[in-house]
Amino acid sequence: MQDYDITLKVLITSAAGETLRLLGAPGPVRRWLNVELPKVQNQRVDLLAEIVSGQLLHIELQGTNVADMPQRMLEYGVGIWRLQGIFPQQILLYVGNDRLRMPDGFRSGGIDYRYQVVDIRDLDGEAMLESNSTSDNILALLTGIKDSMMAVRRIMGKIARLGPGKREDSLRKLLILCGLRGLERLYEREHKNMPVDLDIMDHKILGPAIRKGIAEGVEQGMAKGLEKGIARGMEKGMEKGMEAEARQFLRQLVERRFGALPPWAEKRLGEASREEAEELGLKFVDAKSLEEIFQ
Repeated sequence: MQDYDITLKVLITSAAGETLRLLGAPGPVRRWLNVELPKVQNQRVDLLAEIVSGQLLHIELQGTNVADMPQRMLEYGVGIWRLQGIFPQQILLYVGNDRLRMPDGFRSGGIDYRYQVVDIRDLDGEAMLESNSTSDNILALLTGIKDSMMAVRRIMGKIARLGPGKREDSLRKLLILCGLRGLERLYEREHKNMPVDLDIMDHKILGPAIRKGIAEGVEQGMAKGLEKGIARGMEKGMEKGMEAEARQFLRQLVERRFGALPPWAEKRLGEASREEAEELGLKFVDAKSLEEIFQ
């Protein structure tokens, strides 16, 4: 659960606000606080935010049903009160797969304690998918959206438009949440269908050359620009004495579209000269099958 926990914290704190609005946050967040409560147990709350109004918002993430959750939440609230001087508004956000069975507080003696319990599946996933925040989009996967394939496809479409670095980080977070819902195979299938040219741009050697090629070829159309860019990138890789890396890069592009290379295609690529490798790269742009590239 640790990977999920960390990823959820990062996504919620970086969300543009749609997720927090749907959770019932009392206002925009001014800043997130890193709070370790002064208790013998050395407790650390999951998320604590200072709202613009001055209120505190405590969000606790939970992936399983726990019998003593009300007592824990009260301890968290009192600990925050001791440390910050304000008792926070508290939300228990349930992200598990089982049916939510935890209460929203307890009554005992003279204490009548309540907090908000939210099953993330009850949030408006469509609104989160429409958000301009990639974090909101990714969190939408945990909601009650019925068509998981559609949701993953839409999220990946938005991630594909991010810049290098951010794209990889967002895909990693999406994969982690797919794991929380048992959707790893769906992720792998949809990831293979992401626009290949966007992955090319991230390559440290070939990417800049491809961008330049597209810019020069834009008047002839994007397809011609991409073709020219791949040719320039392959050539640049060869010039730097990195034939093996250029061939490996081409192999990754081909496998992304057509799957693992059969032995005959692997042999053809491995034996390709500089000129032949460039030609294979050009064929890849319009190829509908492996045979169109390697034969």
